[in-house]
This record gives sequence, C-alpha cells and structure tokens, in this order.
Amino acid sequence: MSFNTFGLESFLKLAQDAIKKEDDALVVFIHWLLVKNEFLCIGLGENVDVPDNVEKTEILPVGWNNVETYAIRYLDSAGKLFILRGLKNDVNIIFNFVRAENLNVSSVSFNSKEEVKSLSGRIDTMFPNYQDIGNRIQCNMITPQQREQSKDGSTQTRIVEPDRNRTECPPPQPIRDPLMIGGPCRPPRADPFNYGRSDLDPLANMGGTPGGGMLFDPFGQRGRVDPNAGLPGPGLPRGAVPPGARLVQ
Repeated sequence: MSFNTFGLESFLKLAQDAIKKEDDALVVFIHWLLVKNEFLCIGLGENVDVPDNVEKTEILPVGWNNVETYAIRYLDSAGKLFILRGLKNDVNIIFNFVRAENLNVSSVSFNSKEEVKSLSGRIDTMFPNYQDIGNRIQCNMITPQQREQSKDGSTQTRIVEPDRNRTECPPPQPIRDPLMIGGPCRPPRADPFNYGRSDLDPLANMGGTPGGGMLFDPFGQRGRVDPNAGLPGPGLPRGAVPPGARLVQ
C-alpha cells in the first residue's frame, strides 16, 4: 500500500531542534499524520476540560517531549477531544489514541531503535520503512477512531469529498471458519474467563481467543485519564491504557 508523505518533511524540519531521541521522531511522524487527518493540537496533558476559546494549531506545543510519558491533546473536526499517549517499555514504545468522551482507544507500537535510523535528514534516511510506519499509524490508530465516529448517531452528518492522498485502510476482517469451504466468516469464540481483556490489553487481538469488551466505565471516572493503571498483558507498562477503555480497531 503506497503512502503519501506530503508535508511530513516540513513538520520534521520544524521540530528538528526538539528531536533528541528516536521516540521523539516517531511522535512528530504521528503528529503530522493526525494533522493530515484534521486533528489539531490544543496542548499537553490529560485534562478533559476544553475551554470554548481554546487555540487549535498544527504546531506541537513547547515542551512536548520534556517528560517521560508523552501526552498531547487534540480536537477533531467535530470538536471531540482525543489524547495521544506514548509510553515506553523495555523495547517498544506504545502509542494510545484515546477519545476522551467514551474512552475508546486505538493503539500502535514500534521498536523505535529499529524504525528510526537517524534524527535528522531526508524522510527515507530517518525512517527507511516510512511507508510501513505511516500505514500502521493510519490503519491501526487513526482510522479505527474515524470509523467509530462515523457510527456515532449524535454526530451531524456531513458530505466529505474523498481525499485521494489519504491512505485507504481495509475494514477489520473476521476470522474464517477453516471447516466451512466457501462459507461465511465468523468471529472467534470468546473465552468466558477472558472477558474484558480486549479493553485493557491493546495487543490482545494479536493472538489467542478474544475477550468481551466494556462499553462504558462502570466507575464513571471524569476529569483526566488515570496514568497509573496497570495492564494484565505481559510486557506492557503501567498506564498503557486507562481503566474502562474500550479498544477499537
């Protein structure tokens, strides 16, 4: 799948003095792709309160990489708040994109040492696999949230012209029954003892049987995403997914 990088070079040049490590370069890549998808930045942190006169910008805020855990706030074209969180474990950095309204979360992870080969220079010098990186961000993190938005009956319908420069992601595919030749697809059976795992473990759907998903936060948490929540999955850092989050794909 081809990937259009128009504008990425300018974003990298603009942020080049702030890029100090491989993870920073990936954040700039993700930020550029979010802006390309009509998400605008409104600041740092995890506060879910959005003032009416908040400034929306395509530029990363000062100090965006001054803390160990990335937390950057965005508004989409409908005014919905999303929070991009980046957390590092021993090898990978995991990026979660959380819709604050209902805690829907989509995720993508990278081994930054393998994906980023230089902190400056041409796009293909910095990211030799830039097409794969871009497609993974778009299809695993951004498009799932856009699909969920399109299902939201409260969102006003608007006609959107197709963007020929935007990556087209295939819809999520159910698993085909190997015993049924030419028959319909069916989802895998859920493990009754694994219920809720898909909400809390962004890697849960990569193998094994799925668990059911929580549709809402039973504790009604408000105000900010809890950065100290743990995860049952192996190798994932504390705070990778907020409690009550629902994985979208």
